[in-house]
Amino acid sequence: MPRKTPEAHRWHVAFDFLPPSVNHQYGRRGSQAYTERGAASVLEGISLLVAAQGFQFSIKARYSVRVLFTFPSDVFDLDNRVKPLMDAVFGARGDHRVYHLEADKEVYSGRERTELWIEEVG
Repeated sequence: MPRKTPEAHRWHVAFDFLPPSVNHQYGRRGSQAYTERGAASVLEGISLLVAAQGFQFSIKARYSVRVLFTFPSDVFDLDNRVKPLMDAVFGARGDHRVYHLEADKEVYSGRERTELWIEEVG
C-alpha cells in the first residue's frame, strides 16, 4: 500500500466531458498512424485543466490515481478512456510513474463527466 502524503500532494479535477477513447484517438493513412486533431485538442485541454489545479508532474515522484467516468449509457468501454487520460495528465512518457490505478464507471442518461484524483505517494 502506498504511503500517505500531505494534502499539498493531492489533487482533484472534474470536468463535464469524457476524454477520447483509444479507438477515436488515432487515425491511419496507409501505414502511418497520427493523432486525430479533435482528440489532440481535448487531451491538451485536459492537461491544462489539471495544471490549473496546481499539479506538476515530477519524473522522480510515484503516483496513485483514481478515475471516475460517468457515461451517458452502458455501451461505453471503461478501459478505452484510461490510456488517453493518463497520457494527457502525465505525458506519453510519464505514465510509467503511476504505481496504483483505479478506474470506475457510472451510467447516468445523457451525462458525461470525468473525475480524477491524483496523489503523490513517494
